[in-house]
Amino acid sequence: MEGLVEWREQIDAGMQCLSRSPSDRLIFVTPIIDIRIVDVHDDIAVEMREIVGGFKLDLRHCLASTGRIKRGTRWTGAIEWDLLHPNLLGGRRKRELAEALGVDFDALTLKQRVLVTHAHIVVDTRGHRSSSAVMSALARQWPGPYRVVSRALHADKTVRENLERLASYCTKFRMRYSQSWLGTRTEYGQNFEPEWRDALMRLISSVGLEAMTVSNVLSRAGHTVPKCTRHPPEATVPQRFPSGLAVSQLMMVGEAHDTTVNDTMQNVHYTIVGRMCTDKRRSTPQHNFTRRDHSAP
Repeated sequence: MEGLVEWREQIDAGMQCLSRSPSDRLIFVTPIIDIRIVDVHDDIAVEMREIVGGFKLDLRHCLASTGRIKRGTRWTGAIEWDLLHPNLLGGRRKRELAEALGVDFDALTLKQRVLVTHAHIVVDTRGHRSSSAVMSALARQWPGPYRVVSRALHADKTVRENLERLASYCTKFRMRYSQSWLGTRTEYGQNFEPEWRDALMRLISSVGLEAMTVSNVLSRAGHTVPKCTRHPPEATVPQRFPSGLAVSQLMMVGEAHDTTVNDTMQNVHYTIVGRMCTDKRRSTPQHNFTRRDHSAP
């Protein structure tokens, strides 16, 4: 399908922008942005675009106000939505966070689902005192029990290998209920019902893949991903990532990439979307992009 091949290439290239950073400076961060009960016919695309745009602004402000982001801390990742089935709500941690955000699981009916808006981000903490300083800042920005969690790269793999695996893992579009929650092993159950699958894909299509990208990595032209606003216009979605992708097209791609990840990654449910870049010290640029930071990591 037009645009998705290029999108996957950008995911991989964007992740590799961080491949020269030492592993102890990189962390995976998963902030929970919004939790709500939804009906299958709810039209929330406009509200979700506003929430996504607001999150990206808040993330930049949070990291800029607590550290250095100019030739400093970098991040790349993406927004993701999960649907929770009433019979697969998980344990105490999930309920505690939902209640803290004003969601009453006891009011949920079998015809409703819980929509969890969250982000998966790889952060190079170069411009902060430590990874702990980044996590403390994010926890203050998005308060709540277990609302912001992080983990380090796998110690038995190189940075490049870790990033390659994440880039592959994040393009699955797996439309299945999951029982994982913040650090527990991901266990996939039944497929989404057709009506809920279509509803979620309509949401993704309406918001747009590009708008879901969370990144401060610069391209050669000196532009990041489209600037986020509280009300992002449709014009910010490039034509190569059309905002009106058909549900059947997206599902076809998702099914083709619904691959199994080995045991070391089964407990990581991340979706990372980055920007294409390269190191200018190379004589032949890769993908015609460059990196924001031209100095050695």
